[in-house]
Amino acid sequence: MNETHGTASASLLDDVVRDRPEPSPDTDRSASPHPGTSLVAVCVDDRHPDLVGRVKVAWRPSPESDEVERWVPSLQTTVVRTGDRVLLLQPGNGEEPVVVGVVDGFARRAEPEPTRRPTVELPDDEALRVVDRAGRPLVEIRTGPDGAELRLVDENVALKVGGRFRIEAGAIEMRAVEGGVDVEASDDVQIRGEVVKLN
Repeated sequence: MNETHGTASASLLDDVVRDRPEPSPDTDRSASPHPGTSLVAVCVDDRHPDLVGRVKVAWRPSPESDEVERWVPSLQTTVVRTGDRVLLLQPGNGEEPVVVGVVDGFARRAEPEPTRRPTVELPDDEALRVVDRAGRPLVEIRTGPDGAELRLVDENVALKVGGRFRIEAGAIEMRAVEGGVDVEASDDVQIRGEVVKLN
């Protein structure tokens, strides 16, 4: 029984090897960097149609040669986006170069479009409300005169986080409609700006 199983496995392996497609011109190693060398390329597509962890990069093997484009793997912790300059490394025992880093990853770039999920459409005169088990309203989302409005419906609200709480926007405006503003800290309070105006 074991001999029959071994013969069947060997036959299947032979079929796979025999039917394996020939390397395409895109994987021609003649345009790859020499083993153990690195070069800078540009990511032209950060989403492979089928495989995760591969990006399409373009580079010139030499100033006189034509540009080469190829889908190559990237390190698991490397986040690559279209337009990034990346560092390619050709392993000495590998068949293709690998993206090992992003050269200008700190350059300002547009955020990628999020993947669309189920959507709730709200007319101008309607709101999306979240309530607790007793039916008391907690959060409300609606369209206001200046855009989207997120309302914490309860009169008294506490925002608590265990770590650092950060708010980032193009401009920030804080207004107390009734009453004052009380700022309290257990350490120094720092205000940084080009010009700090009081009153």
